[in-house]
Amino acid sequence: MRTFLSLILTVILLICCCVSFAEDDREIPEDAIRSRENREYYYRLLEDGTAEIAAYTGEEEDVTVPTELDGIPVTGIGEDAFLECWFLTSLTVAEGIVTIGDWAFDSCEHLECIRLPESLRIIGCSAFSGCTRLRGELILPEGLEKLEDHAFFGTRFTSVKLPGTLKEIGERAFQSSGLESVEIPEGVEILGDQAFNSCRKLASVHIPESVASVGANPFSSCPELKEFRISDHHPCLELTDGMLFDKTEHRLIGYVGPLTVSSYEIPEGTRIIGYGALSHSGLETVTIPGSVAEIGDYAFYRCRSLQSLFIPDSVEKLGSGVCGGCITMREVHLPAGIPEIGKLMFDACYHLVSVNIPESVTAIGDCAFRDCRSLKNLKLPESLTEIGYNAFSGCAWQP
Repeated sequence: MRTFLSLILTVILLICCCVSFAEDDREIPEDAIRSRENREYYYRLLEDGTAEIAAYTGEEEDVTVPTELDGIPVTGIGEDAFLECWFLTSLTVAEGIVTIGDWAFDSCEHLECIRLPESLRIIGCSAFSGCTRLRGELILPEGLEKLEDHAFFGTRFTSVKLPGTLKEIGERAFQSSGLESVEIPEGVEILGDQAFNSCRKLASVHIPESVASVGANPFSSCPELKEFRISDHHPCLELTDGMLFDKTEHRLIGYVGPLTVSSYEIPEGTRIIGYGALSHSGLETVTIPGSVAEIGDYAFYRCRSLQSLFIPDSVEKLGSGVCGGCITMREVHLPAGIPEIGKLMFDACYHLVSVNIPESVTAIGDCAFRDCRSLKNLKLPESLTEIGYNAFSGCAWQP
């Protein structure tokens, strides 16, 4: 009998420990106050006298974020508040919530449905990133002004209704999502770096005249993008031969949709080849005009058919990884006057046999020539003072 009672007590203790550990698994911010009325919620007081949810320790599948806690109006959902709540499947954010903070619902992998209030103004960085079961149509409420970086990264929404009040779409906000069409409303002014990158099913996009700032190639790796609508009189942007340009910066932003040509001559007057502008293309030859002064990071990254590249002396700045992964590239001419060769510049250029390093170069970045297996001869300039980590790892030639 005593043995039986001991066994029961042991089981009870184990259950209590497990429950305790489950709650302790969530890190509670030091400034958080536990709600007296809703014990699964912790909050912090804001300067305006309202509250922001700091953490949620409950395990409900269907959650409605409360409008108040302990008689205090709730106006925000704080950073990490529901981070990795694996049990959460349905979410309703109550009216009165103005901000959803960074990573608030990040990696809630079972979340399938969200309802957002008209009071919402800002959705923070990575707020719903990694919520891979969010599907169908995303309806964002009128009144929303800003979608921050990575807000819906990796979700599976097939369509989105963006409100007319929206001003900014952040970097990679919808990257790797399931979107099939995007109608950016009049009023949006900023389109962040790679905002819709790798939306593999995206087929249709409209950009209004209100867009004044476009970051690095927001539609890269969208192979199904065949309908791209933009006004012929757009004040900042221009679409020419499938290439999107920023007219104010004289910048090649990148190609839109599938690139079917094998040769491309960048127009005279272009000053900047932007981040990833021609990356992952099937181009065999590219002509760079003497007007170009800057080539951004990864501009020709993984152009696997590009065999040679002549970069004119007008170019003063070369980014990182410009020719990385160009596996058939054999010959490159670098411009005189560049101060450094950036990291990953020729990484995995397996067939590279000829490249000049100008006398102006003082530094070679990390992994700059890594795995250039065919590179057997290279003359380093006397100006060189720094060679980065693994700069020549895997090369036939070694310094």
